[in-house]
Amino acid sequence: MPEVGGDERRRSPRAKLDQPVRVRPADSERPVEVQRTRDVSRSGFYFVTGSGHYYIGMRACAVLGYKPEDPFLRESLGEVVRIEKLSAETRGIAVRIVMR
Repeated sequence: MPEVGGDERRRSPRAKLDQPVRVRPADSERPVEVQRTRDVSRSGFYFVTGSGHYYIGMRACAVLGYKPEDPFLRESLGEVVRIEKLSAETRGIAVRIVMR
């Protein structure tokens, strides 16, 4: 990650925020997963997963601040823009929100 004052390419500032996010691929029957965000911004979020089915350009539906008991879940449409291999089992996924 760039240091403060480094070559920051993000359009909006991000905040380290640990909140639940429900993510599902928009174009397939792959399973829905609930993870925790590492950081969020107005334009997207980053989370860590053990799933290997994400790919750059993949459309995903997400509910930030997910609460299973909430009857008014509002999904946002996002696009996977970056994948980082963190270990043999985990990947960091950056998602840009396309439509709220």
